[in-house]
Amino acid sequence: AISGLTAEDSVVVLADIVGGSPLTTACSVLDEVGKLDDAIVLGGMNLPMAITSAVMKDMLEGDAFVQAVLPEAQDAVKEFVMTSANDDEEDDI
Repeated sequence: AISGLTAEDSVVVLADIVGGSPLTTACSVLDEVGKLDDAIVLGGMNLPMAITSAVMKDMLEGDAFVQAVLPEAQDAVKEFVMTSANDDEEDDI
């Protein structure tokens, strides 16, 4: 997949687990072809991170890209709280 990379190309790697074997393997391959030093590697991926990365990949570079993507991913991590359907109160339906 990376055989066609040129010196002008930039690489963004999104991984679900920081330090997991797919991420370290990707970094090893990028290192072998000389693209690791200028690659952006982000872990802890979620859907908002992936969507923001896809949208911003041609607009921002380097630290500006990271600063646009990471807050989107972090803001999406929230606790979801549901109340029991067996509450004694009547529904307003």
